[in-house]
Amino acid sequence: MPADRPVPERSERDAPASAPVRRLLRRGERDLAERAAHLARVLPDAPHRRALVLVAEYIIATREGRPGGYAGPGSFARDIASIRSSLRMAGASRLADGDLADLAAQIDTFGFHLASMEVRQHANVFRAALDRPDDELAATLRSIATIQGAFGEAACHRVVVSFCRGADDVAAVYTLARRADPALPRHLDVVPLFESSAELANAPSILEEIVSLPAVRARRRANGDRLEVMLGYSDSAKEAGTLSASLRLYEAQRAIARWADERGIEVTLFHGRGGALGRGGGPTARAIRAQPPGTVDGRCKVTEQGEVASARYGDPDIAWHHLEQIARAVAEAPDASVPDPAEGAAAEVDAMRDASEAGWRALTATPGFARFFTAATPIRQIATLPIASRPVSRTATVEDLDALRAIPWVFSWAQARVNLPGWFGIGSGLEAVGATPGGLTRLRTLHREWPFFAVVCENAELALAKADRTLARRYLARAERPDLEAMIVDEWDRTERMLRAVTRHRQLLGNRPALRTAIDLRAPAIDALGFLQLRFLDERGGGPVVQATIAGIAAGLQNTG
Repeated sequence: MPADRPVPERSERDAPASAPVRRLLRRGERDLAERAAHLARVLPDAPHRRALVLVAEYIIATREGRPGGYAGPGSFARDIASIRSSLRMAGASRLADGDLADLAAQIDTFGFHLASMEVRQHANVFRAALDRPDDELAATLRSIATIQGAFGEAACHRVVVSFCRGADDVAAVYTLARRADPALPRHLDVVPLFESSAELANAPSILEEIVSLPAVRARRRANGDRLEVMLGYSDSAKEAGTLSASLRLYEAQRAIARWADERGIEVTLFHGRGGALGRGGGPTARAIRAQPPGTVDGRCKVTEQGEVASARYGDPDIAWHHLEQIARAVAEAPDASVPDPAEGAAAEVDAMRDASEAGWRALTATPGFARFFTAATPIRQIATLPIASRPVSRTATVEDLDALRAIPWVFSWAQARVNLPGWFGIGSGLEAVGATPGGLTRLRTLHREWPFFAVVCENAELALAKADRTLARRYLARAERPDLEAMIVDEWDRTERMLRAVTRHRQLLGNRPALRTAIDLRAPAIDALGFLQLRFLDERGGGPVVQATIAGIAAGLQNTG
């Protein structure tokens, strides 16, 4: 049939177009006159088909950046909604709720951008830029406005402030954004990232100051009173030890959720978890189910990076299964009506937190510990690897532990087969309760009834199961600090003993035989690489061998940092 001959149809009679669809057709006659005229000739009685073709033309114009395209995904969504509504009114619900429904869901989910980009920077950088212009930072903020103009606000509207200590840090971002583009603050969500013990403990009072900022109040009016708060697992654990940090994070979530509920704010907690156990790693779905009751509420955001992203999303079937697990965990997370087992365990929680943190600080604050760390682990070799987009330290030396980033810190201890950040201090924390009359019984009850505590214990078991005493002792001996080595070994013994006592497992991960078997099967190959790495660490010209063993050990352990 010739292209300009009308298609014999009766769709106009059977499914007449609604007024919004007819307006869409008139708009097409104005914006796309030649194409609209052609469609009117070949599809005279098919208004919905003509409308869909015109929508496709608008999309092409949008993609190519030509005049006449959609101003944003919202306009696209409204046109599709008008066509679907018109079809339903005409009795063609099967057409409205078929492929067009899938398209509408895709628009709602992905917009024009597929994935939303976020910007993250240290609070000190934002503060410094207020008085001393930072060209790179200013260009970054202008880029946010450019991206929003091209793909819509959802494409890039979050700026995460690392080490946020107060409302002034958030205000600084809005001030700098206003300098970059006067309209930008109206389309920007500044996300505070609480990482240190002090900020986690004071999160509600800091948030109270933040939501009082004029720019934040205006943004809340525009986004439906939504607020996002990021919680840092890496640096908090590096500062206070994994058990203390985990307990502080748990309490911070409860406090933030209560604060938000009292003010009618829809808060989303953004969990800055790393891949390794010392940075909040572990099974994501189990971690979500273990969050405090009422803190998920159908919304959860979590970082997945490095080898974790590759392992979970490198294969479509695995990716689909993982996302199903995450979605189910979010749906099943306990709501506020579920009693929190932590409510009746305040004394035990305080005792565990204080004792574990004291043990951690006693080790890391010992004079010479930084030098001990750099001598015992391959941190200097790791610092030369192209494994990240930024230096391993915020200063020029890896011996400045405060400035050392969490990924190389955890990675180095894993290579030395100590896995220190994943378990050190947990034994002292458990013993502080378990050594008291009836304390072990209370710990066992918590392990049985408190999902969060069970996850903490299992993650510590996993960290120790991946460690190796023989290799660890050889690495630690390189530093020639028998006092620090003894502190680590003593806590290792204490942690294993207390974990087995609390969990009543005959061996670590006794309740996860498949996982335990997988670790045991990989151990001989990983151990061989460890001995090879030790052999060449101090050898002149041994760098390539050491780098190869680092990659092999990381692959075998299935984690870097």
